[in-house]
Parts: sequence; C-alpha cells; structure tokens
Amino acid sequence: MLDEIGEMGLALQAKLLRVLQEREVDRVGGRGPVKIDIRIVAITNKNLAQQVKEGSFREDLYYRLRVIPIEVPPLKHRGDDWKLLVERLVSRYAARLGRPTPRLSAAAHEMLARHTWPGNIRELDNVMHRASILALEGTIQPDHILLENPRMEAVAGAGARRQRNRRGVAAHDRPRDGAPPDPGRARGVRRQPHPGGEEPGDLDPHAAQQDPRVPLARPPRGEGGGRRGGAVTDDA
Repeated sequence: MLDEIGEMGLALQAKLLRVLQEREVDRVGGRGPVKIDIRIVAITNKNLAQQVKEGSFREDLYYRLRVIPIEVPPLKHRGDDWKLLVERLVSRYAARLGRPTPRLSAAAHEMLARHTWPGNIRELDNVMHRASILALEGTIQPDHILLENPRMEAVAGAGARRQRNRRGVAAHDRPRDGAPPDPGRARGVRRQPHPGGEEPGDLDPHAAQQDPRVPLARPPRGEGGGRRGGAVTDDA
C-alpha cells in the first residue's frame, strides 16, 4: 500500500514506474535484479490528473496506476457510516487501555452527528482516541469530545468581543470623584461644552436671566406676555 502517493517526488516516481513495468527490484547489496509478484494499492487525497497537467506527477505513472480507480467520498457524505467507525475505534482503544468498551451518551451522539468532519477519518480517529481515554466512568460525554469547528469558533469570538465591549462601556461610565454617572455617555452621546466655558446648571438662575448667552425656557402660552419663539419680555 502506497499512502499519499501524490506527495512522491519525481525521482522516486521514476523508480516506482520501473518496478511496475519490469516487475523486478534491485536490492541493496544484491548482485542482480529480483523478480517480484505484487499488487499495489495507491492512496491519495489529491487530484492526480491536475498534478499531471501541472507537471508535478508523471503521466506514464498516473496511467500505470489507474487500473481500477476507487473513489471514496468524504465522511460527511457517507451518512451514518461514522457510527460504525465510532464503534470500531472505541472498541480498539478500550482494548489497548485494558478497559471495558465505553458507551456513547445521547448528548455525545448528537454532537458527533452534527459535526461535518473536515479532517475526515483521521479527525474521527483522534477524537475517539481522546474520548476513550477520558471516559473513566464508562460513558463518553460531550466534554470528552474535542471538535474543531471554524463556524463555532467565529461565534465564540463574536460573543467574547461583545462581552469585552460591555465591560469597556461599564468602565467608561464609572463615576469619578463621587460624581453621578452620565447616562448619555453609555449611549455614546457626548456632552457639548457651553460657549462661555461654564455649565448652565452651575450658573445662578437670576444671573442666567441677565446673561444673553444662556437660552431661557419658553414660558407657557398666555403667560409672561412675550412673543412665541423669542426671549421673555418684562411687561411690568
């Protein structure tokens, strides 16, 4: 079995091609070629036809190997095959650890069923290896399963950013020197300074009526004898 044959260098590809054509090998230290009768199963997850076009895989070796091509779909397209694989993997690792075969809880089963398995069989193998080690009480729980899901990581990252923003707003609104918090600051509203450099609330009310810089409240209609929309006039 030749695994990941798409990673084989061109020099080694030439030697493999000679072995397949001549049905013989030269042993190290040998005095002559040795006839062989073998069957080769080559495995790859790459597009060898595309590699032939790019020049990274020999065309003659490609057609020499392509006798009975078998395409195995990824795990996410194989329905419930993952269940059979989980049973097999859990039994294997339980035997290695010298423990009874653990069972899969309902929550862990649903967690595995929803996963898309971007790492295919190797990812499933590693996940079940870890779960078998941690399942000391005989049941595989969700916290025993470690899955890598970019979508869930993005959601978790967005939640963390929102939490940091909330903490930042709370710290920004914290009262200083015993002063009451400003509710407008939490909503992103900045207080505009007064043209004279003083806050209207700090001015004397009698002085405010004489200071043209300070806008006065509009009196109710019919009171004060002033014009609507203008300054208050004194009719006395």
